[in-house]
Amino acid sequence: MFGHERARHLGFTEAVVNNASGDAVLLPDGSGRPFAFGSWVPIAARGVAAEPELRKRIKKVWKTDLFLSSAEKARFAAATIKSNWHQLEDGNGLRVAIVPQALDLPAGYQRWKSLHLVALPDPDGFMGLFNDAYEAVAEAILTVGRHDRAPYYYKPSVKAQKIQVQLEKYGKVKVVDILDALNEAAQQNLITVDRKLMSVEAPTWLNINEKRTPIIAPRPSFEKLD
Repeated sequence: MFGHERARHLGFTEAVVNNASGDAVLLPDGSGRPFAFGSWVPIAARGVAAEPELRKRIKKVWKTDLFLSSAEKARFAAATIKSNWHQLEDGNGLRVAIVPQALDLPAGYQRWKSLHLVALPDPDGFMGLFNDAYEAVAEAILTVGRHDRAPYYYKPSVKAQKIQVQLEKYGKVKVVDILDALNEAAQQNLITVDRKLMSVEAPTWLNINEKRTPIIAPRPSFEKLD
């Protein structure tokens, strides 16, 4: 994941670059040599402020939501993702657009402006399910936080209201308790692993080498005996 506005302080960009092969390249549309992935992505991670430093073919690559790569992680294409295809924006450097199907956009592939547009089929109403879950969480927050009520038409479905009721029962629970419950639900201990997988690969500056870690302790002093 790239998402400059969300990832710039969390090491996501470094993780993406480190996870790519050493010879990885960025492939925008048009003719010309590809761009060195590890050289240009950190610049683009600064967002719109980096535009003057980006080459013409990748001026808008900072808008990337997701980098698509080959199995060897050697060739990358910048993709933009929207839940509403009417909000899509193209630009130099962006190559793929991914959206759910809509009433005015059938599932399948087509070109849209400069992008390869992929509309994913939504037979089970994923976006409806997503919005329902979002509204259930929002209603629980409104109740627990005693905020003003949202408009009536944001009311979640009956199934989602059951989840809302459960969430409201744990209004005073600590964040660490929620994390422990999520870890338990994930059942990470069903199999034995050498290391636990994180949502993103940790950047190099987050790894601590035990052999190089200094030991800090008070220096002892002794009173001289007669």
